[in-house]
Amino acid sequence: AEAVTVTYTLLYLDAAGLWRQVAQRTLTRQVRVAMTQLLDPYPNPFNPRVTIPYALASAGSVLMTVHDTVGREIARLLQGSQPSGRNEVAWDGRDAHGRRASSGVYVVRMNSSQGTETRRVVLLK
Repeated sequence: AEAVTVTYTLLYLDAAGLWRQVAQRTLTRQVRVAMTQLLDPYPNPFNPRVTIPYALASAGSVLMTVHDTVGREIARLLQGSQPSGRNEVAWDGRDAHGRRASSGVYVVRMNSSQGTETRRVVLLK
């Protein structure tokens, strides 16, 4: 489960035209991620780094890779057990050997026990 915090503030407009705070309350709740999914990477297009968020309904093994448009694996971003909830990983635009990848479209692939999802990212130089 993931903790979500929401703050509510009650204001009123007084006779002088100023906003006054009457009350404020902060609530924190545990929210369970309903489904495993690869979320939209940002920024996209990117240079030099893209953040790739993902959500897991339950803890488990995840393999996150980056592929070129022909399907060749360029980089392995994540491999192993991950906790449930929302997580993220970053790609610095480098291949598995530490070399800068060329400008272009790449596919981020997430494999988990719940299936496979992909998202496209664009590297600009």
